[in-house]
Amino acid sequence: MKVDESVKRKDWPMFRHDLWNTGVQPDIGHAEVSKYELLWKKDIGEVWSSPVVADVNGDGKLEIIVPNISMVKGEGMSYILDQNGRVISTYDVFGKEYVAPVIADINNDGRMEIIQFERNTLHMLDSLGKGIWNYPKDNKFGEFVCVSPVVADINGDGLMECIYMSGDQDHYDTRVLSNKGKEIWKYKNFPNKSKNFHAFVFPAFSPAIADINNDGKMEIIIGEDYDLYVFDYKGNVLWNYHTGDRIISSPIIMDINNDGKLEIIFCSCDMKYYVLNNSGTKLWDYEIPADPNSCIGSINAAPIVADINNDGKMEIIGDGGNGSIVALDYLGNELWKYNNKDMIMASSPAAADLNNDGKLEMVFISNNGITAILNSEGKCIWEHDFRPWPGIDGSAFVSSPAIVDINNDGILEILFGCPLGFYVYGIKNKRGSKNE
Repeated sequence: MKVDESVKRKDWPMFRHDLWNTGVQPDIGHAEVSKYELLWKKDIGEVWSSPVVADVNGDGKLEIIVPNISMVKGEGMSYILDQNGRVISTYDVFGKEYVAPVIADINNDGRMEIIQFERNTLHMLDSLGKGIWNYPKDNKFGEFVCVSPVVADINGDGLMECIYMSGDQDHYDTRVLSNKGKEIWKYKNFPNKSKNFHAFVFPAFSPAIADINNDGKMEIIIGEDYDLYVFDYKGNVLWNYHTGDRIISSPIIMDINNDGKLEIIFCSCDMKYYVLNNSGTKLWDYEIPADPNSCIGSINAAPIVADINNDGKMEIIGDGGNGSIVALDYLGNELWKYNNKDMIMASSPAAADLNNDGKLEMVFISNNGITAILNSEGKCIWEHDFRPWPGIDGSAFVSSPAIVDINNDGILEILFGCPLGFYVYGIKNKRGSKNE
């Protein structure tokens, strides 16, 4: 089975890192995790979106793109930052930005473009944030977008397509656009059972793109209301799987049982994790207890699916309910639980081998401001508590972290946004901050 090339990237150009939504950084860090500290922060207003990181302008260095939703700092302002947090440029897409953009050379011109939403319009921008095209052209979409777009060549023609979902109180639309912003196809009129599209603003999620059936063409996998849908590249529904509640997190694609075939792992607000085979048959599910004290009351965050302990088998690690994080083996058996009753999970975690021990560490950010790093055995090896913080009504820590060596010093930095701005954690060198 061939692993998608995006999974191997050492930058973080899209939400959840890659087209399979793994949330795993393949690069290896050389840090003593207990010494992680704040390297720099940027006061750019409230940030709900997850950051994306890539060499945007072709200078051989990584840049960071962070949109905000702040009324104070400029509603809908996006910032392009260098590795030290200096502002390279800003651009305004004229609306609160809840979801992560994606960085890709979508038009094959050898330069990176930025594909980003503002509420109901998709913008394609150059490396400085100057508009190239937007869809729809009249900016009168009437639908709300809270799904991070993805870019991939789904039909094998050598050209990139843009895939995303939008909706309103009555329906959902999955759309595929060409690299010039022309609609290729749309799947419309999903029944919106919840009648509350805005409820899945936080956290945002993204579709997965993978050749799950080994036909040589990409499929699109995305949650729509109560169902997980799989589309072929032409927009035909191959199959769908019904759950007991809304699906508002990213599906993950992975061969978890070493059978040479890809499985789909996702969670639903019915408080269950699901594992399906590539034809839509359920292999198993795992139910977590509802948290009566949670303001969320459902599973909102996609888990990590990876071989975290280097035993040759995949594990699934995510929200375990009631302030816990649970690790499951590839058959759905519980391996361990980390309990912290103060943690309310709302953002998807990220993982990487931060300390070159051959095992993955996992970064979790709680809705109320607790940031924790767990090792492969479920032990908390680093924690920072932002409480008390000057919360604003409706504000929360919902930005999923990115893990990237932003300055090529061998240390994997942890980047995330929050109601207080944008933060980068890492380890300072002997000369002081490595960002000086």
